[in-house]
Amino acid sequence: MPQLDAVTYRGQVSWLVLVFITYYLIIRGDIFPALTRLVKVRAKKKTHAAAMTQSHTAEAKAVMQGYDTAVSKAALSALVLIQSELDNQSSWSKNAIDAVMTSGDLGSASLGYLESIADIEGEMITAIDDLADITLDDAELDDTE
Repeated sequence: MPQLDAVTYRGQVSWLVLVFITYYLIIRGDIFPALTRLVKVRAKKKTHAAAMTQSHTAEAKAVMQGYDTAVSKAALSALVLIQSELDNQSSWSKNAIDAVMTSGDLGSASLGYLESIADIEGEMITAIDDLADITLDDAELDDTE
């Protein structure tokens, strides 16, 4: 077997030791420090990203809370406006039915109906303007926070 030849055995072992020592010195001097720096940089980035995530999470919670408050206020004001309009319409319907029942005259009831429609449209326009004012006021409150 040529691998175990006593004449070339010592030279092969010498070259093997020389190559492995050189390889070890290169790895220890260049590659290990670079890997160490890389691991440290990644650890710093990871802790920085975790800190930024926590700060953004807190900020997102504050923004969502403000948004929920604004939506709740707008929904409540819309509900109040809708309820008042329903009450107005209900009272108008009752009055119109009572007027028709007491007068028995459909001509005057039709005229009263048209006048009431105009009143309701005017009230609805006023309600829409009020809702727009409330929405604008909420938007201004959000800008100041």
